[in-house]
Amino acid sequence: MISENFHLSPGKIFLYSCISFIVGIALSRFIPESVLKLSLLWFGISNCLLVFLVIFWSNKKMRLAGFVGLFLFLGLWRYSVSIPENTADKIWFYNGSTVEVEGIIVGEPDKRETNTKLRVDSYNVKRKELSSEASELSSINSFIETNFTVEGKILVTTKLYPRYQYGDVVKFSCELKQPEMFNDFAYDKYLARHDIFSVCYYPRIIKIGSGQGNIVYSSIYKLKNKLRVIFNRGLNEPAASVVRAIVLGDKQGILPELKTIFSQAGISHIVAISGMHISIISAMVMLILLQLGLTRKLAFYAATAFLILYIILIGLPPSALRAALMGFLVLLALNSGRLSQITNSIIFVAALLLVFNPRFFWDDIGWQLSFLAVMGIVYGFPILEAGHRKIFPGLKSKIIKSVWGIISISIVAQLATWPIIANNFGTVSLIAPLTNLLILWCLPIVMGLATLGIILSIILPGFTQLIFLPLELIINYIVFVSEKLVLVPLASFEVNISAWLSVVYFIFLILVYRYFNTLSPRPPLRDRRGGAKKIKLRPKLIFES
Repeated sequence: MISENFHLSPGKIFLYSCISFIVGIALSRFIPESVLKLSLLWFGISNCLLVFLVIFWSNKKMRLAGFVGLFLFLGLWRYSVSIPENTADKIWFYNGSTVEVEGIIVGEPDKRETNTKLRVDSYNVKRKELSSEASELSSINSFIETNFTVEGKILVTTKLYPRYQYGDVVKFSCELKQPEMFNDFAYDKYLARHDIFSVCYYPRIIKIGSGQGNIVYSSIYKLKNKLRVIFNRGLNEPAASVVRAIVLGDKQGILPELKTIFSQAGISHIVAISGMHISIISAMVMLILLQLGLTRKLAFYAATAFLILYIILIGLPPSALRAALMGFLVLLALNSGRLSQITNSIIFVAALLLVFNPRFFWDDIGWQLSFLAVMGIVYGFPILEAGHRKIFPGLKSKIIKSVWGIISISIVAQLATWPIIANNFGTVSLIAPLTNLLILWCLPIVMGLATLGIILSIILPGFTQLIFLPLELIINYIVFVSEKLVLVPLASFEVNISAWLSVVYFIFLILVYRYFNTLSPRPPLRDRRGGAKKIKLRPKLIFES
């Protein structure tokens, strides 16, 4: 119950509103699509609640209820308008038909071992239709070709050759198909988060133009191609593919066997540009900088600069930009040292991302892992850090502090994300904290050596392999450690938990956090009226600067 003396600050209203919007997006999963599509209904209810809010503004309880209800239904409305309309001006309207499509390649071609996947933004479709004057026995000459101006993306699977580039204009003929689930993988939902509702396999395709992409992305993709050539020339496999994954975000070249080993070892995040990966790396970089003697502010600025350069280097893809935003929140939390100053920011960023794409909540595993990893690091790391200080109050060793920091970051990230990992990948790694301890410290060195190697190999192209030798040794160390640790009994196990059990698990984590967060009360402080006011001690983040 909210008492009459309850202080409804703007910060609390903002927080509750963002949470309500997220809950509205989440509830959309449980509403039949026929009802959910009634966007005018949800928008109308939101307007009614807005009027309710204005009328009862002076009543604190009603005001809070009005904000909660308003943003809850705005969340439902936002999801409803994201449901694709099946009209003739949308490319997916022609699913099941053989058509001729013209479009522009709007993403970097995804080169696999046996094929290439292209994201094509269509603008024109042509198909043959039976003439209205034709009889039932008419010949094929009675068919006429009809052009339609359309919009919408198609995922085109084609051969490895000829090569295509971002910004190429292509024309192809094929049967458009609707994405379907296969091998218990929700492929349709995976593509829907990118607004792709049509796929096309091995069409007859020709290039009819080029240079139609964004000039910034074109320049970045050209740079990435040059860097790939340098890494391939200077490194042997599997080091070359692992470096391309870590530095450039190209994980398709890694052998399936090595991917399995990384998954069992609990370090899949090092070869996936995700919020979880970037959050862990950002926190670790700042931790190391603090232990090197930098002040908290300088460490924050340096780690932020590292984050920006890293995102530019991997090509500024939308997924990496989202991940970088999550990583920056971790740095912001570590810099401020106060959870109260970051809670609203985390919830706001989550809500803001859902405004742009409400399908993230249920269909984007990367978004889920990013959000949960950030929450785990921001809220769980201070508890482990406070426990370390209590157990070893006089410990001065910076090496031990750094080791404990890496272990803590790994543990809290794994605890926060393992239900999602278990449900989607079926594997949980028990050896992950040890693997991350032995490997995570290598990642900043890998980034530094890769950058230095690129510069030196341009200056001294004849010594490329020698220049990249230290980098190859470190990558081989990462692979060696992973291969050996997965042989440990019970290093990983297969598990699949229900959604309800996941909810119970997260509730348990919240209760554990609240318990540890209230163990050590601060001394009474004076409020404005001179009376004693008790507040809870929130464990400080990271090490004292």
